Amino acid sequence: MNCHWCLKRTSFYQILYDSARKKSTNKGGALQKLVWKLPDERNATAQPIFVKDPKKLKISDVNSPEKFSDAFMKMSSEIEKAPLFAFDCEMTSNSAKIRLIQVATLVGASYVFDVRRMTNDQISMLAKFFDDPAFRKFGSGCSYDVSLLNETLDFKVNNFFEIAIFLSIVLSRNDFDRFMGNKTGLKSLCQNLMGYDFQKLHWSSYQLFDEDEIPQKLIQYSALDVLTLIDLFLNLYFYHHKMEPLPVENITKNTSMFAKFTPDLFKVNKETQFSSLFSNFKYKVNGK
Repeated sequence: MNCHWCLKRTSFYQILYDSARKKSTNKGGALQKLVWKLPDERNATAQPIFVKDPKKLKISDVNSPEKFSDAFMKMSSEIEKAPLFAFDCEMTSNSAKIRLIQVATLVGASYVFDVRRMTNDQISMLAKFFDDPAFRKFGSGCSYDVSLLNETLDFKVNNFFEIAIFLSIVLSRNDFDRFMGNKTGLKSLCQNLMGYDFQKLHWSSYQLFDEDEIPQKLIQYSALDVLTLIDLFLNLYFYHHKMEPLPVENITKNTSMFAKFTPDLFKVNKETQFSSLFSNFKYKVNGK
């Protein structure tokens, strides 16, 4: 996929998304859950999936060159089967360098790569998944992460999207106003869409990313951080397809199906006037 085309398309959706935010009424705050109608008129409700029990998180803490090979092979297998993943980065306290790169796959596994403990060849191997347009990737407020990956680690990140923009494309206008509104940070999305009280890291804790050995509690936090993106994505899939959220075992058996759900499926309805898009999200799927 042409990267320039990707950026142009993303810019268009960003304009649409920013305008909708200005008109929204939801101010955020209390926990709530996205609700949608099933074909039989029952209600379905968004819910935490993989992050429901932090004690059961599947984390690969790659903090030495020796640990890289097994974790990378496992991650590669999961992404090649279902070519979509969530990503995030944790920076040093001055935000100038990346310390951790986190990847979460559709089987609910988190991989936390400590850049300082990786060889140049290993960083290049990881970069291939970010650079290859065949693998879709997404994040939350990820533009700065992408710029640092490209500028400081020689990545060429391609074919990525912002989860909040995807949410604004898929949600109906009423649901956008009610459940999302002008609160688009990851913590707010978790609270307002799936009733999950995700506690973001306090700014004072970021100095711990400068330490030679990162405390295990920050590794846990970083793994959970990126996995919330997978849960948001899956709930959006269920919402769009008017399905009950599936149990974990069914999700992990059908990852290739979920990986096909991307912003590329959605086209702005050509019959809708551009000016009306800001007051009513009307999209066609696959041009139908």
